[in-house]
Amino acid sequence: MLQTVCEELARVASVRYADARAAVLPHYLAVLRQAQPLVLASIAAALTSNDAVHGLNGLAADIGAPRSLAELGVTPDDLRTVTEVCAKRSWGRPGLAEQAMPDVLAAALHHS
Repeated sequence: MLQTVCEELARVASVRYADARAAVLPHYLAVLRQAQPLVLASIAAALTSNDAVHGLNGLAADIGAPRSLAELGVTPDDLRTVTEVCAKRSWGRPGLAEQAMPDVLAAALHHS
């Protein structure tokens, strides 16, 4: 679902896919924290951090990656469009990530 969301952000808001992914990924991982603790522990270890989200945010700051969708020019209207398109692609069986995606995108809009 993350790939689809970032592809749609690129299409709808005319932002680079990599920039969209950099802004969304920390918020996406935060949603998965409870459901996938071993995955997040592995990511944290790879980032030499105690927490995957914190480590990823630190890396993003270090390399100057976009921290929010708003800084890329994404608007709330863009997010509504992306959410609608992605909801149609959930094949009627939304999982945790799909259910949380509107909240993930809202958090990524202003890096909250």
